[in-house]
Amino acid sequence: MIQDVNVKALKKNAFRYSKVRGETASRVRVPGGLVSAKSMARIVEIAEEFGNHEIFPNNRHVKVAFTGCSNDCAHVALNDFGIIGMTEPQYDPARCIGCGVCVVYCPTRAWTRSPERYFHVKIMGRTGKQNPRLAQDWLRWVDEDSIVKIVKSTYAFIEEYIDPNAPEGKEHIGYIVDRVGFDEFCKWALEDVELPEKCQRATRVYWDGKRYDRDNSLR
Repeated sequence: MIQDVNVKALKKNAFRYSKVRGETASRVRVPGGLVSAKSMARIVEIAEEFGNHEIFPNNRHVKVAFTGCSNDCAHVALNDFGIIGMTEPQYDPARCIGCGVCVVYCPTRAWTRSPERYFHVKIMGRTGKQNPRLAQDWLRWVDEDSIVKIVKSTYAFIEEYIDPNAPEGKEHIGYIVDRVGFDEFCKWALEDVELPEKCQRATRVYWDGKRYDRDNSLR
């Protein structure tokens, strides 16, 4: 498909091209993270007059995806944090009548779901043409509060280690982890986090890259 929009020129003039054809967004840089109330009021006016009344104040994008399907129907393994709902079956022997129907469906509810909510967390997956990779298992049987704290702490990790010379001030978190090290990421992400006793944690995570038997020098 021939692209009829000069995206490079748009970015140079402080615009960001939307995935919605023909739509753009104004990009406002805030050096040091500080902006005056007067300037912010002007930004609000622009958003209300020309935009959709929304302002996205952070360019540190961490992609978090959720699914309740153990088969990963939502493809959460292609995101920075892929979170899959889990449940722990509860067995009540007093209700069991030994009919064997539990293989399909228990008529007496001897098997039920646990009231607690658990999650399975995969990390540092990404899409892209050059270096796509699937997220790998990190935590199992982890609680919701711990996940929220981990994601929030990840932003502090990014601010600390992002490459100041990265194009447009952006660097994918997966590349930061690759460069700084998985142990350092864990130190920041798990700060002030008390994982539940049931939680299983992988203390070493390896991500598979592209592998080829030979190089045909294809272009």
